Amino acid sequence: MLRFHLLSLVLLVPAPVAVCSAEEVAPPSSAFFESRIRPLLVRRCLRCHGSVKSGRGLRLDSRKAVFRGGKSGPAVVEGKPEASLLIRAVRHAGDGLKMPPGGKLPRDEIRNLERWIREGAHWPATTPVGDLSDAATHWSFQPIRPLDPPEDPGGWSKNPIDRFVVSRWKKRGLRPVGLADPSTLIRRVYYDLVGLLPGWKEVQAFTGNPSEEAYRELIDRLLDSPQYGERWGRHWLDLARYADTQGGSVDCPIPAARLYRDYVIDSFQVDRPYDEFIREQIAGDLIAARNPDDRFDERVIATGFLALSIRNGIFKHYHPELIIEDTIDTIGRSILGMTIRCSRCHDHKVEPISTADYYRLYGIFASSRYPFSGSELPGFSAGESVLLVSPTGWAQLPVEHRRGIEGLR
Repeated sequence: MLRFHLLSLVLLVPAPVAVCSAEEVAPPSSAFFESRIRPLLVRRCLRCHGSVKSGRGLRLDSRKAVFRGGKSGPAVVEGKPEASLLIRAVRHAGDGLKMPPGGKLPRDEIRNLERWIREGAHWPATTPVGDLSDAATHWSFQPIRPLDPPEDPGGWSKNPIDRFVVSRWKKRGLRPVGLADPSTLIRRVYYDLVGLLPGWKEVQAFTGNPSEEAYRELIDRLLDSPQYGERWGRHWLDLARYADTQGGSVDCPIPAARLYRDYVIDSFQVDRPYDEFIREQIAGDLIAARNPDDRFDERVIATGFLALSIRNGIFKHYHPELIIEDTIDTIGRSILGMTIRCSRCHDHKVEPISTADYYRLYGIFASSRYPFSGSELPGFSAGESVLLVSPTGWAQLPVEHRRGIEGLR
């Protein structure tokens, strides 16, 4: 939990908090496929090589179909664009393969296809290209359902999670190796939970007593350590595009951004439920207003997730639509598991998001008050502040303190 002295709470806090009115990360190869290859296939190829029509038996709407190919053979040879029929066809190489028939693709699109194949023709395990499923059936929107662990006749598993691991091993023809020795095990546990090597005394103590009880005590101790929250909170901070500066050409520092960073670390430390963790980051100020005497400061700070959206230029109202675009894109990628940004200009070609949906989300954030860190230019400031103290806490402050703070604001 965030532990601030009362007077620290009422100090002015610039820039890490976005306050909403009452009136909203893929690996590089996946990002490249989704942003460059999938739209290209939908736009240029699927009318003749999709589920409705498959010219010369060739479909280009799934990785399996691409590698199977059509009457002329496989369309793609992994890692070898020069040997791939798809590349020969789009280059109009002169051997009868000229696609698309209406004219040669722009050079940059051909280069993207070449790069995609050269880097392994990565194809994320999502819906096939061009399968614009209704939002009600989209994988990202499905509720979590109980799932019984598979059977483990061999008895290797010690808990239900292990049974899922064993099931996947069997499908891939893999077998477990022998048990790790105590010194190796404690190193693995430390690396995994806190990202650090164990000290010599810790290794000696565990190797001298590698019992099940000692192992459980080791796990509990590391989960309770501050380093656990720092280690695993980093993964979410990456998705939230956390930085101590505002981005853009000016890239002003935001000293108080650390408050949001600490909120994320503390959330992992106290094992905060995921649904609560997400709600607080999107609408923490509204939740705090409804129940101001319960973790008021933390819930307001949590909206730093929105406030971290990139700023452009040194003036508060310079291209606000780009700030909101970054907000919507980050929410889509980190929380919904899908891209939304394309719908800013047209109905999404590969996700069940329309332009109308996009601007419904846009309206929510257009009615929100984003902070602005100001500029590093001398004498210029457009800073905003938010009080991290509940109405009850504010009323309990001496009158002279309240007047002084209001004067600063």
